[in-house]
Amino acid sequence: MWRLQLLNWSYLNFRLKTKTTTRLFSIKNEIAKRHGPITNLKICKDHFAEGNELTDDMLTLHDYGIDGGLTHEKEVVCLIYYDFKPTQHDNPLLLATEQY
Repeated sequence: MWRLQLLNWSYLNFRLKTKTTTRLFSIKNEIAKRHGPITNLKICKDHFAEGNELTDDMLTLHDYGIDGGLTHEKEVVCLIYYDFKPTQHDNPLLLATEQY
C-alpha cells in the first residue's frame, strides 16, 4: 500500500494499493489521472529530498527498496511524497470540463 502525499496540499492525499512489481511510470500515470495535465512531477520516498527522488520510470517498487507483504499479513505502507506543476493552457477549450 502506498500513501501518496502531495507536498503542500494535504486534502489531495490518497492511498494506492499495488504490487511491488509495479513500475514507477504506473504510479506517475495514476497521479496524473487524479490531477489532470501536469508537468515536472517529482516523487520521493519517505521524505521530500533530492537524495530520495525516484527518477527511473522503468524500475519497480521492489527495485527502489520497497518490500511488500503477503496477502494474509498486515498491510505494508510506504510513504511517498510528490510535487508537480499544473500544465498551463491559453486555449479556453482545453480548460473546459466534460459535461455528462
